[in-house]
Amino acid sequence: NPELGEEAMQRIRRSSAWWRRTIEEWEQSGKPAKTFCAERGLPKTTFWKWRRRLRQDGDATKPPKFVPLRLGPAPVAGQRQAQPSGVEIVLPVGYRLRLDRGFDPDTLLAALAVLEGRPC
Repeated sequence: NPELGEEAMQRIRRSSAWWRRTIEEWEQSGKPAKTFCAERGLPKTTFWKWRRRLRQDGDATKPPKFVPLRLGPAPVAGQRQAQPSGVEIVLPVGYRLRLDRGFDPDTLLAALAVLEGRPC
């Protein structure tokens, strides 16, 4: 309810299962957390607290959800490509990561961690 302030909204108790579902809905929405929280009348501080808590309780060990990859047309036999072949990852929130052949996996993990941990 927009008429209730953030303080009043914090008094509503929700189960961990409710928060788990809500955070999954946010992840699937592709919206910034700030927008998602505002649309649902959720206090941002509570949202981030629950996200952190659920990750610490083992949600971080879940395998990542797969995002469909768009593949370009296959090269014609005998035709040289202008660029080295690689992979492009498009995250649900719109970020694109382009990886050339022979990319450093540790650098990819670090980049994903930075993108995943962005606050509102």
